[in-house]
Amino acid sequence: KIIFCYLGGGSDENTKAKEAYSLGAIGLILGRDRNREVQVVDDQDPLPTAHVDYKDAVRILKYINYNRYPVAHISKVRTEYDVKPAPYVASFSSRGPNPIDEAILKPDITAPGVGIVAVYGGSECGPFIKMTGTSMACPHVAGVAAVLKSIYPNWSPAKIKSAIMTTASVYDTFGRPMKEHDEIRLKTATPFAYGAGELQPNRVANPGLVYDITTEEYLNYLWFRGACAGQLDEFYKPDDGPYEPPRTKKEFNILNLNYPTITVPYIQIGHPVVLIRTVENVGCPGKYRVKVTAPSELKVDVEPQILAFKFVGEKKQFRVTLTLRDTPETDGYVFGMLVWMDGSRHK
Repeated sequence: KIIFCYLGGGSDENTKAKEAYSLGAIGLILGRDRNREVQVVDDQDPLPTAHVDYKDAVRILKYINYNRYPVAHISKVRTEYDVKPAPYVASFSSRGPNPIDEAILKPDITAPGVGIVAVYGGSECGPFIKMTGTSMACPHVAGVAAVLKSIYPNWSPAKIKSAIMTTASVYDTFGRPMKEHDEIRLKTATPFAYGAGELQPNRVANPGLVYDITTEEYLNYLWFRGACAGQLDEFYKPDDGPYEPPRTKKEFNILNLNYPTITVPYIQIGHPVVLIRTVENVGCPGKYRVKVTAPSELKVDVEPQILAFKFVGEKKQFRVTLTLRDTPETDGYVFGMLVWMDGSRHK
């Protein structure tokens, strides 16, 4: 028999599936309530399980109640290709803003983490198991980082991270902004859900420009956060002596940490925020033009608007000025995009 029931009532999907299995069921249909959309899940249920939305659940229940011998069958398993929209951010994935420092965007990147076939020792089903979670997304990024390090052995961790983040995509297979699932329904996602976007392994080795961060800049940040210089000196071994922090904390501006993303936690009307970034050319010589997609609440100015590079390793600075427009008060964060484009494949 195939059992139909609603998801909820204090039991999760896996618990219901195990109970149905114990009753001799060969399949399970789980209906959602009217406030929850169907979400792609990957629990390892002991029997085939189908999820249906509220409207279909009502139809199924009506069919069961009005037929003395209701019938259902399970079709053969088949692989579906080019399922759209994909990707979207799973409900269990970590969300921002950064609880430690809102001026640094978290998460950094999004990667596949649902229904991943992974090596698994001790499984009764063999050496592989299907798993879901951020622990599955992490190996995708780590593997790409390892490949980048093999291609560019002299790149710093910050350069590798920058290449991964600046080549990511924030669009799904429809070419529309990526969505996220919040356990109730799909909705348009923000950088607080996907970070810089979905990992694009085929693009990371040719980012064009990268944002590098030196060891001293990282130590200055840790000092700004409260670490003492003596402790930080253990991580600083240059030829010119011990680590020396800025003279005062006013000399350190977290907004100028050369991160591949920009987050401004607070801005007031009449008080523009100015920040600086430095990019390094790791591609061919060429000119990059800036493209800004700004929210209506902000005026965004970038100077210069063109960066011309003559050789690999050349560095250029640019300045970003954010001005809050005199509009009705905005509650929370607004989001935009700043992209450097060379007119060909780099952006």
